[in-house]
Amino acid sequence: MISPRLCGMSTLSVNTLQRQSGSNAPDGVRLLTQQTRTDVNRTLSGDSGWITHLSGSVTLPKQSNVIVQTNFGMTREAGSVEAFARLQWAGTVYYGYCMSKQSTANHGGAASGSFHFANQAAGTYAWELQVRNTQGGTTCILNYWDGGDAVRNGDDVVIWYQG
Repeated sequence: MISPRLCGMSTLSVNTLQRQSGSNAPDGVRLLTQQTRTDVNRTLSGDSGWITHLSGSVTLPKQSNVIVQTNFGMTREAGSVEAFARLQWAGTVYYGYCMSKQSTANHGGAASGSFHFANQAAGTYAWELQVRNTQGGTTCILNYWDGGDAVRNGDDVVIWYQG
């Protein structure tokens, strides 16, 4: 079941999704997802410049609204880190958000953000999640979890679209 709070969908749409499934659902009702994830640490030292953290492509079967959700499971920092995330979608860069900033006990915390693209034509779209630490003399480690629990704390990109 898809939660209305998770997707911002109306109750009517959610009820329709509950009664229909798979290819039996009417056009425009099915909500499809694609996930790309990593459990590998990535270190951003000093002013790192923009680095591709995750990338891929998605094929939209029809014109669709698209939501790209980016999630960072946990970061570790040494020094006054300020790390940012942005998305490149179909060759255009969209600036995003600060995903790690110095906090306590060297854990920059978890972060997530989303990007919305309205009325995207059917076709294949390449994307890149890019990250950058802007502070010289500091270190930010992405996907860091000192408990070694990368299974639940990986970084990922989830793309939601209509099918």
